[in-house]
Amino acid sequence: MTLVPRVAIALIAAGPLALFLAAPAAADPPDVTLAAAVAGSTVTTTLTNDTGADIVCGLGGLRAADDIVNPESVAVFHRSNVVIGPGPQEFVFESVPDGDYLIHWICSENAGPGDEVWGSAPLPETAYAKPATAEPLPVSVRTQTCFGSLCLPPGLTL
Repeated sequence: MTLVPRVAIALIAAGPLALFLAAPAAADPPDVTLAAAVAGSTVTTTLTNDTGADIVCGLGGLRAADDIVNPESVAVFHRSNVVIGPGPQEFVFESVPDGDYLIHWICSENAGPGDEVWGSAPLPETAYAKPATAEPLPVSVRTQTCFGSLCLPPGLTL
């Protein structure tokens, strides 16, 4: 049985990420960044922590047409409540279905309730009074070659 996490639960599950209810952020946007690369059906994301301290992060890939604040939206791939030390941390998601995705992410300081928050979502000002420090990251996964509505299986070419 496959569990399909709801976006809000996947990215901001109860626990360390509940810190977002604190005062407005003073985070410097370049302190925490996200990059991604796609190879076949594998999406590799890299969160880079240049804060000098541990942070707690969550990220999720939603179909580009989905809305992060819609409770019915579902993360196709995700990690939540991950402690990341200074430097880069890779997350590899395999067997991601073909499609266009937006990777939404959110990080906060790990030392307890504080002001530092980074990320793209869900940081709606109405919910957290925190402006996003980045846009969601778009990625496209294409493992099939298609000609109109006819698609070839992965690895088969004409």
